[in-house]
This record gives sequence, structure tokens and C-alpha cells, in this order.
Amino acid sequence: MHLTTPPFRIDIPHQKLLKQIAKRLNNKGLGYGSGHLSPRRNQFYVNIPKNASSYISVWLVNNNWESTTYKNSDNVGEAIIILRDPVNRWISGISQYLSSYVVNDGKITPEIFNEFYNLAIERIIFDVIWQFDDHTWPQFYFFDECLSQIKKKTYFLLDNNFNNNFKKYLKLKDPIDCPRNAITNNTLIIANKIKDELSKNNDLVSKIKEAYEQDYDLINSVKFIDYSK
Repeated sequence: MHLTTPPFRIDIPHQKLLKQIAKRLNNKGLGYGSGHLSPRRNQFYVNIPKNASSYISVWLVNNNWESTTYKNSDNVGEAIIILRDPVNRWISGISQYLSSYVVNDGKITPEIFNEFYNLAIERIIFDVIWQFDDHTWPQFYFFDECLSQIKKKTYFLLDNNFNNNFKKYLKLKDPIDCPRNAITNNTLIIANKIKDELSKNNDLVSKIKEAYEQDYDLINSVKFIDYSK
């Protein structure tokens, strides 16, 4: 199995780490602090990979939001931030990483991953946790620095009530479903295998939660928009 070199050292200072992340994203053509600006230019949605970002992007563009970066948000008064349970997000992120960067070059298929999953592969995956690529980086890294100038931050949790909460708060039209492709199907197969392994090993779940401790602290400290209560 090919894995890229872990992009960051965990013990380096926070500000330096953020600069490294910004550089990595720019090199991939993604841009640190990318997102969408509302039609009235007073709200900025920040993109966080694996937090339904592609789905949200299509939805917002169809409601006349402009694709841009935080650098064009000087006059914005409100940041729109979507958070997701870190364990669920990590499963989705690592599965996409494996299906995108491993499956497509012909070296492994989801079926082979399922058949030959073993302690060695498990250790490679779970010892590194979030250092694979932007799909597994902590959520707060994507806005902690770049949105510091925006005082009002409105949070949504990616759960079963998300669509209704997001639509109602931002006064959006109904979303458009994004069709699945081969990579998505491969990702789901690998994700199901990883979920199965996690269900049998609480120590692995604890490793993930420990790696994303700051994301959990954030989720437990903010108030989410929720019209179901």
C-alpha cells in the first residue's frame, strides 16, 4: 500500500502548522480559506473537506452565492461554519484518500483492501490518523486563522436535521443531489470495512477521538443552529 509522507509534524507550533497547511492546499489548487460569499456579500461560508463541501458548494452556487476565498471577505459580518462528528468525518476522509490515491492507480481495489486488511495495514492507518491529506486534517485548521477577523460565527452540525436547518437559516432553495461516481462507490466499500473494524475495537475509536480532541472541544463549546428543538 502506498501512503504519502505525513505532511506535518504534530509537535510544531500552531501558527507554523497553519502556514504549512495553507501552502499544501495552495499547491493542490484549493486555496486555504476557500468558500462562498452570499449574494448580499455579508456572509461567508468556509469550505471544510468531508463536511458535505461539494454538496454545499453546488447548493450555494444554485442560490447565487459566489465562489471565492476569505481574502475577499473584508466586509463580511458573519462566517458560516459546518462541523461534523470527527470520527464519522475521519472514516469518510480516509476512505476517500484510499479510494482516490490507491484504487485508481491499479495497485489495490476495495475488494482487495477488505480481504487483506490486517494488523500491519491497521497500524499504518491508525498511527497516522489525520496526517494523510486535507480530507483528514482537523476541522478547526480550515478557519481558525483565516476567519479571525469575522466576529460572528454561525455553526451548523452535519446531522439528520442539517438540510432543514441550513436551508431555513440562509433562506435557500431546495438542494440538488450530486450523483455518485465510481470513486464514491469505492469509498463506501472501504468505509464499511473500516466501520466494521472500529465496531470491534474501541481502542481504535479512542485513538481517533484523541487525535481530534480540539475538534471535539469546539463542537462541545459552540451553539448550533437547530430548528428541530
